[in-house]
Amino acid sequence: MSIYSRYSDAKAMPGTIVVSLYRSGNKIRAFIREVAEPQTGDTIFPAEEMEPEAAFRIAENKNRDINRPVLVELKEDISWNDAWGELR
Repeated sequence: MSIYSRYSDAKAMPGTIVVSLYRSGNKIRAFIREVAEPQTGDTIFPAEEMEPEAAFRIAENKNRDINRPVLVELKEDISWNDAWGELR
């Protein structure tokens, strides 16, 4: 089971991968970004929205630092689904 960490600004250091979950109509969608150095824009990949399961797989593949967890940002009224893994 994959383990993720709840997003906070303090944890979002440059190089950190963040999965943002949000509502689009009646579906939960996701996008992935890599936190950049201050004064530069975060990298977003891929550029289109996707289903959460796909976003988590891509985020784990992009995470270069196994000691730094993938962060999860729950937007709006999104509740965590245990099928995605464990959120700490």
